[in-house]
Amino acid sequence: MKKMKALIVLLCILLLSTDVYAEMFHVSIAMYDNHPVYSRAQKIMDEIALASGHDITIILRYLPNKRAVASIESNLTDGDVGRSIGAYKNSDNVLIVNEYIIKSNYYVFSKKDIRIENWRSLNSYQVIASRGDKVVESKLEDIVKNIHFVNNYESAVNMLISDRGDAFVGSMLIVWPIYQRLKCEEKGIKILKPEIASVPMYLFLHKKHQNLVVGFTTAIKSMKQKGRIRAILSGE
Repeated sequence: MKKMKALIVLLCILLLSTDVYAEMFHVSIAMYDNHPVYSRAQKIMDEIALASGHDITIILRYLPNKRAVASIESNLTDGDVGRSIGAYKNSDNVLIVNEYIIKSNYYVFSKKDIRIENWRSLNSYQVIASRGDKVVESKLEDIVKNIHFVNNYESAVNMLISDRGDAFVGSMLIVWPIYQRLKCEEKGIKILKPEIASVPMYLFLHKKHQNLVVGFTTAIKSMKQKGRIRAILSGE
């Protein structure tokens, strides 16, 4: 009898373990886990999963832009969040969740007084950009001849501080905490206005998760209508 009870307990543990493992859903994000916005992004993803009606747990994982793309293409991750609409336009393996999550405002950061009208305002400057940032790459590759790509936003800001470039283009949502921590204003780095672009950012899924697209789309739309995403990002 004792052996039978022990066997039942063991089977229950194995079943629970299998269920938990099956629910893990790994999504890449181009943001370090110590970034102030990271925990808010995780909370947004938690609520999207809950509101979608699917029994899954989303785990955010930092990956540099290019690695994130390669990982979802190779089915090493389940999704990729915070990408512009054209990020996977040539992919047969990746699906877009058609409702954008947020609009990301891109600004030019520089010690110089550059008049910002559009992307062509940067054509005569040495521009720093984060490698794999499709928004910046797609806009500047045919305009700016002198672009220096680095692995992440913090490296780009440090290059600007060290005068190894004229300007850096990045998403304010990600750059702002770095800008404050590195005391960029005291070091002469200005945020040039107006923003150079306001870009909708989406969640992408590997094609094996096609069954989740409708639920995620509905969840994101509902959260936006209720102001929930804005509230989480503002720290409420």
